[in-house]
Amino acid sequence: MSFTYAIDNKTGSADTLTALQKHDADSLDRLLLLPFCKKSAVSNPSHEIRQCIFRDHTIKLVEWLVAKHTDAKSIADEVQKRYDCLFTNDKMAIDTTVFPIAGAKTAPLLIVAYVSATCPLCHYISRELFIAVSQGGALFGKARFMAKPFGVTPGNLSLCAANTMGKFWDYFLALSYVKERVDPDLFFHIADSLGMKKTHLKEVMDSRKTIDMAQKSTDEAQKNTVTVTPCIFINAVRYRSYKDPRWIIDAAEIKYETSAKSLGASR
Repeated sequence: MSFTYAIDNKTGSADTLTALQKHDADSLDRLLLLPFCKKSAVSNPSHEIRQCIFRDHTIKLVEWLVAKHTDAKSIADEVQKRYDCLFTNDKMAIDTTVFPIAGAKTAPLLIVAYVSATCPLCHYISRELFIAVSQGGALFGKARFMAKPFGVTPGNLSLCAANTMGKFWDYFLALSYVKERVDPDLFFHIADSLGMKKTHLKEVMDSRKTIDMAQKSTDEAQKNTVTVTPCIFINAVRYRSYKDPRWIIDAAEIKYETSAKSLGASR
């Protein structure tokens, strides 16, 4: 599946499984997911609830993977990887004071994406997550969302400059609708359409403050083992499952249902 343009791509549905695919999905459900809901030898109701919530959500992922003709071993690996990244306590240090956070302030989850201003997949994921945490979205009241630049590039400098000028989300979301090569001329064209004059934007882009902003975000990302964009963290824990808005949103739903709504926001 191509993620070139946010406005043209949505995750496919597994609602049209063939009879054979449905059989395969049911078999994998019993083999991989049913154990998540079995009673443990030592009763731990909280743990069992968490396990069952994970199973209920992951059934849809398994069906989706079967529909994509994914082999059983790869599906098993994906289920385990998804569980591990959702229930580890291996948190990273993320500064949340520089870039704007979308969503309800009281939402207990914080999703952070390290992005590049010229990365089509970053555009797609960021736009869909922004919509999800906004009023009326699937994660409204449950999660907030912040995007941070990775790399001191002209595109990321323009993103940092837009942040300084109070237009971060307007500018970044406008980029996600563009269906042409993203280059400096395009940065200035979009900025101008948002009321940011080329001369002012260029001046801010070239400033020491903007360069330092991009560098600090990049340094932080590297400390958090980021090497490519987009890279997603949910409540400071690295998300290592499918980089697709549907499954990132689903992972956030799992985190919310299993812990976040009772633990409060991660600051």
